[in-house]
Amino acid sequence: MSTGAGRVFAHLLSLTRPVLGAAIAVVLDGDSRNSALVLPAALAACASDYFDGPLARRSGADTEAGRLVDGLCDAGFLALALAGMARAHVWSGAGATVQAPGWSGLDLLPLAALAMSFGIYLVRMSVQRRRGEVPARSARGHRAGIANYGLVLIGAAEVWPALTLPRVLLEVCCVAVALLNFAAVGENLALLFPRSAPRPTMRP
Repeated sequence: MSTGAGRVFAHLLSLTRPVLGAAIAVVLDGDSRNSALVLPAALAACASDYFDGPLARRSGADTEAGRLVDGLCDAGFLALALAGMARAHVWSGAGATVQAPGWSGLDLLPLAALAMSFGIYLVRMSVQRRRGEVPARSARGHRAGIANYGLVLIGAAEVWPALTLPRVLLEVCCVAVALLNFAAVGENLALLFPRSAPRPTMRP
């Protein structure tokens, strides 16, 4: 495959993810126990995310713009998939282990945490580039990104016909991944506003 064709294919591979996310959001119409399409779509998105990076590096598409497109495609897929799962009440459906006012809002927690994490990341990238700085990589953000994909796979397994995961597992994973995203928010803010090094004190 030529370098030019490789670049195009790498970008097209990334762009399949938001399409797959939209398909998941459409399929999950509120019935969280009736979809054999969600898990294959989620696995295809994971494969796209795994293979587009090496392809981009080999073809020369691993540029700042290419990485931004890749990140936007990741966020688009995850947001759409998690929105569909929230609408289907995958995380706080019937039989929830916690019966408390507002617990049904648990379904929106991963989506809100993802939006906050990715939003702060974009702001940090923009501000640091305007400062002329090379943006540092967020280790917590990277871990949260992997966890987000894992959460979508768990939700996809839950909606697979004839498969029921323990309700407590769904709730714990939902909250844990949201907390990882909030940790990424904190790290991105720390990278955006680094503490200045303490000035040495003069000894008498």
